[in-house]
Amino acid sequence: MPESLARQHGDNLPDFEAYAQTIACKIQEKYPAGQVPILFLEPGTALVANTMVFICKVYEMKQVDGKTIALVNASKHNVKHKWQDKSLPIDIVRQNSLDAESEHEGCFDIVGNTCIENDVMCQDVPGNISVGDYVIFHYMGGYSNVLKQPFIHPCQPIYGYDGVDLTLVKRAGKMEDVLLTYA
Repeated sequence: MPESLARQHGDNLPDFEAYAQTIACKIQEKYPAGQVPILFLEPGTALVANTMVFICKVYEMKQVDGKTIALVNASKHNVKHKWQDKSLPIDIVRQNSLDAESEHEGCFDIVGNTCIENDVMCQDVPGNISVGDYVIFHYMGGYSNVLKQPFIHPCQPIYGYDGVDLTLVKRAGKMEDVLLTYA
């Protein structure tokens, strides 16, 4: 887990050994010696939690009540379903913006496109950002793409990258996909 995310959990971030000790003690309390059941664990999140990134584009910069807001073509539904109050590690990929008025230096918030007041993906991000830049959210795992509902916009495409080639794994959703199940 990246240090920036681990710090947000404080001192209560258990490792596999702590999980095993807690579970094994409870099982031993319930079953007599020699009759302990076989326990199968599915550590899905632990294995795939950092297998993906989510990339979105900055479409607009705004000033609201003295705060700088970067509006992106995504929402917290893409990145905050699991972490809720945690700030995921991000990178900003700067583009050669021709719109100098959109350039911002200092702290800013990254907000989604749902027009919901709490569609805030990151707050008080230090650095530079402008229209046309890309935001990369790290620590996206297997649940990132299956829990996102096609709310406001159909789901984004998923690409695989092997260090050389970029391959389409799942196409972008279409409005027809959203409407298909309605009678």
